[in-house]
Amino acid sequence: MATTEPMEKVLNTPSIADLSVIYSQLNSPMRTYEQSSIIAPLYLYKIIWKWKEKAETVLLPYLEISPDWTSNNKPYPNISMSGICFLHNEQFRGCLKTKDIVGIRWLEKKTQRTPLVIKDEKTVLAVIVMYKIKFSIHPKMKHGKPVFDIKVSMQGTLPQLISNLNKNDLELKAIKEINKQIMETYLKGLEMNADVYGLSSIFYRDMPNEWNKLNDKGKLPLDSNSIDNIDIKVNLTSGGISKIE
Repeated sequence: MATTEPMEKVLNTPSIADLSVIYSQLNSPMRTYEQSSIIAPLYLYKIIWKWKEKAETVLLPYLEISPDWTSNNKPYPNISMSGICFLHNEQFRGCLKTKDIVGIRWLEKKTQRTPLVIKDEKTVLAVIVMYKIKFSIHPKMKHGKPVFDIKVSMQGTLPQLISNLNKNDLELKAIKEINKQIMETYLKGLEMNADVYGLSSIFYRDMPNEWNKLNDKGKLPLDSNSIDNIDIKVNLTSGGISKIE
């Protein structure tokens, strides 16, 4: 994990509700991630091989001490995952906060279940818990440039429905929101010259000859048009399905 907090302060921050430290974000990040998959924990061995591997991007969870927790009406600072830092070609590219990286969870193999909030402007219409998320990214050449087709499919349950939307409308709104999140995260990464979805490494593995011709110091020349198509399928299956007219 990465942090800008004082190391001694991080290591001495108590776990939630005075539980054993083995349940803390530092020792067992997967416990929280399995329930709400936003920022995937990173094992040390992956940082070691991705740091040196050609075209790979390291997604390093970013840790902060949150001052917002309280206990018995007293401040009770706690550790929280607040974003992701990106490393590429043995260089630090920068960090993005959680609100800017929510698109990554749809293209992360470790994602197990994750909430999607459907809004109409500022009003919450529904909360859908997505699971069984499957995705594929296919590279190709178009007009002499590398581009990518993304396919994502998932199932969802409906623990909270506030509006009178039917199943089809909910699925369409979910697809639109997921598409938006994928693109917004991608564009945020481009602003700091970070390949947030590892497109360069996918292109390198699938089309090595073209990659050798096009790469610039181990990185593809990606831009806002490099994602050519996003195909998303959402199927609401159970849970709150009876709530839908």
